[in-house]
Amino acid sequence: MSMETGFSSALNEKALRTPEEVQAWVTAHPGSAVWIIGSGIAGLILAETLVRHALGVPVVVVTGDPPAEKRMIDGCSLRRSTVVALADGMGVPPEQLFSRFRVEQSAFPKLALHAVDVRAGALQPLSEPIIVGPAPTPGLSGDYPIGLSTRHGEVLLSLRELVSDRVQLVFARVVSAESSGGSRLSLKFEASEGEVVLPAGHALFNTTPQEGLWKSAKNRTPRPAPRRVIVSQGPVRLKAGVPRVPAAWVPTWEGSRGPHVAIFTPFWDAGTPEATWYALNTRVSSAEETDSTAQAEALAEVREHLQVVMEAYGLEPLDWEQASFDASVPSVRDFDLVSAVDAPYFELYRVVSSGVPAVNTDGMLAQALGARRLGLVLAERHREGWHTATKVAAQRTKRELRPVRWWNAYSVWVYYFAPLWLRRRALGWSTWMLPKMVKDWAFLGLNRVV
Repeated sequence: MSMETGFSSALNEKALRTPEEVQAWVTAHPGSAVWIIGSGIAGLILAETLVRHALGVPVVVVTGDPPAEKRMIDGCSLRRSTVVALADGMGVPPEQLFSRFRVEQSAFPKLALHAVDVRAGALQPLSEPIIVGPAPTPGLSGDYPIGLSTRHGEVLLSLRELVSDRVQLVFARVVSAESSGGSRLSLKFEASEGEVVLPAGHALFNTTPQEGLWKSAKNRTPRPAPRRVIVSQGPVRLKAGVPRVPAAWVPTWEGSRGPHVAIFTPFWDAGTPEATWYALNTRVSSAEETDSTAQAEALAEVREHLQVVMEAYGLEPLDWEQASFDASVPSVRDFDLVSAVDAPYFELYRVVSSGVPAVNTDGMLAQALGARRLGLVLAERHREGWHTATKVAAQRTKRELRPVRWWNAYSVWVYYFAPLWLRRRALGWSTWMLPKMVKDWAFLGLNRVV
């Protein structure tokens, strides 16, 4: 997959592919401009929000690496509200993305909560599964989807298809940036590399996790993450003769170092069309588990336990060598804006983070909601100066994401760090409470029912 994959032919035709082409474009646009580093969810929604709300200055996206072709990197499950937030961010009806993600195959209308034990190398149920759908929702009827699963790369491709022709693409990766009268970017293209100098009025917004691109001192140093999420995931399918239950299964169990929470959902992905289900297991490490040996042991257990539960549920892995993904991902505890002191350079990854990734399907929702809010405020306030406008935008984004981050922190505590009796109790809340919680989970972050 190349950097141009997924974008429209009109965008690809005018895209910049060499340092000389980029510098010529800069010379032709000496005034103000916005440069967005990264073409992930936050980068694409920020760019589209700016051009659709009459920012009045050119918007450039330095794409970085393309989406992984088959590998299931990053989150793959989306709440209903996440699909709506992605559609809002790109200016299309939600139905368009539901259709794009093959909702008839990838969606689930209910959750099945299940307490199990796998420490003996085989799954032993500790309770009957609790299968629950959302509380009655005015405006929606029947078993409407509360979420769906597809490969993260497929999500990115769907957004690339919707990027407006008013955006200017640069097919390169930013290696470093520093002050040089304006800003000096070191860029690596597919066939070359070089430096580009931007005028002082050109603002840089880094939406990638790659912090520290700017060589000069920042106005602050983010605090180190106290926890990491240990993840193993991949595409699977039901074995012959195993009935398909229309729900997302959420088994939980105790591991040697702490609780595990897995999720098994219906799934669709163009990269692995034979896969009909998605499998994910997670464990959140404590602040004390920082050495590489402890992390490696935790990852091995998460991977091994996932295979045990898959076998018990009648699931078999598909294309696991090329498509599965194991990782130890740092959490974010500091959501404040980081900026350069000598130029309009801003790091936004933390500003739009949910906190602990891969937990409670909050990550893509936070990025979509946060990037749109940033774009709306920047379009409104940019004439006050980039530093002032971005500071205000970051503050409003923090307020916007407060409910998402509360849910994220609550889920991390109650399912990974609360006492065992409370974690078991959380699987059996009273029947009137669970449907309401499922409904709130499905519509988190929205101010309307869609």
